[in-house]
Amino acid sequence: MTQRLLRFLQKNDPGLFRLTHAAKTILAIALTLSVLYPCGQKAMLYGGLTSGFSMQGIIDYKRSKQMLSALIFYVYTLIAYTAGAFAKPDPHIVMLVLATFGFLAFALSIISQRFKAFPIFTWIICYLSTIFQSKGGFDVFRQEQFLLVGFCFSFLVSFFVFPKHNITLFYKQFILFVEQCRDNLTWVSDTLSKPIKASSYRKMMTSRFEAVETLITKNQPIVEQALLSKSAFSSRVKELYLLEYTLGKSIAMIMSTRHEMLKHHITPSSCSTNTLLPALDQFSRYFNHININVKKHTLVHAKPTSLLQTDLAAFKQHIQKQVNNSDSRPYLVLLDYCLNLLLEQINRLEASS
Repeated sequence: MTQRLLRFLQKNDPGLFRLTHAAKTILAIALTLSVLYPCGQKAMLYGGLTSGFSMQGIIDYKRSKQMLSALIFYVYTLIAYTAGAFAKPDPHIVMLVLATFGFLAFALSIISQRFKAFPIFTWIICYLSTIFQSKGGFDVFRQEQFLLVGFCFSFLVSFFVFPKHNITLFYKQFILFVEQCRDNLTWVSDTLSKPIKASSYRKMMTSRFEAVETLITKNQPIVEQALLSKSAFSSRVKELYLLEYTLGKSIAMIMSTRHEMLKHHITPSSCSTNTLLPALDQFSRYFNHININVKKHTLVHAKPTSLLQTDLAAFKQHIQKQVNNSDSRPYLVLLDYCLNLLLEQINRLEASS
């Protein structure tokens, strides 16, 4: 039951990003309300709203950027609340203030996706400040302190409860993906040298497909956040994510081709196996030597691709010598296509590092 629930959550919320963020938001609001409870309902309302809204406004991928976003949110909320509170005696000024902050919310959401959420939230705070009565400047200052309490709790929860260093997390999951690619290619090599039933192969292949799919989807929320930030890191993440997806599909095609061979009882000749195994082995070794320098955002390659090209050329030359009516030839041609596609993605990976 627990495994099924976890699988369901991972499928609908890769990396459990949304679930943990929702839990953090509830925690921040609960802490704010517990502290402001003696101060009355109005204090709890302002503090709770500020706490919940600011948790949604901190969307940047980098710690320093998150702090800046949080600070901008609080200053903007403070300005909106103060403007609404002092405009309240005159209905015409209230209409002007609300229209101004409504226009700013719309304009900022168009200018940058980063500022899509919090201008709308601050407009709500501004609107509420025009409704509730305030007894002069001191009362306004006191309400601003309640906003500060809500902001402080959201800030503390955001940075110290389930903190996510998205850059490091993305690269770690990318390395796990590369290791899974290596294991899958090694496994295909083993099935070529050892007898295995098609049904057993299919079960193992399905579990490996799921493992790769999970690793790809886990990075999806990080990519979405990076694209919202429109930083130099976002283009790098998008490029690596697309490569990750294409590499996964290339290796999936290799595994599927091997399954079709087993399904139709196609056994490659010893000569075909002897030329295919070195190529698969070189790819596995290549993936085994990939690492990432997180600080410099660069991939580290300890193995050249020239050996991959040499083994693939030998395999292609062998296929060309095969008799056209050979049963295994179409499958070998497809494997050659898949391996060349894999090599093309690796060349793109090296070019991007």
